[in-house]
Amino acid sequence: MTKHVRIVAISSPQDDGMPYLFDVSIDNDDKIKGHDYTFGLHGKFTGTHVYPFFMDGRGNIDFGSFGSGERMRQTNLHHRVIRVGELFTVKQGHKETSYKITRIDQIHP
Repeated sequence: MTKHVRIVAISSPQDDGMPYLFDVSIDNDDKIKGHDYTFGLHGKFTGTHVYPFFMDGRGNIDFGSFGSGERMRQTNLHHRVIRVGELFTVKQGHKETSYKITRIDQIHP
């Protein structure tokens, strides 16, 4: 059975501490299902510094014209189990940052 969920993940404070939000579909094994494009946000969700992006089925994140500096990032989220407390990385250029899933909300059954 497919579940549509919203994931919130935060990096450690010594990194940027800015959260990511992903809207994804997960399968019975709690892994991201399929290779469709998904939508997400990065930044402070309560202000002007929020940046929308699309993520493809390989984990490539594209900020488009909203990206500051490098518009592309890459994540290994597609290879991780989607559970609270699970860690994954986001790579921007040569910098790789760890994020922890802190919240998962079901969007609809």
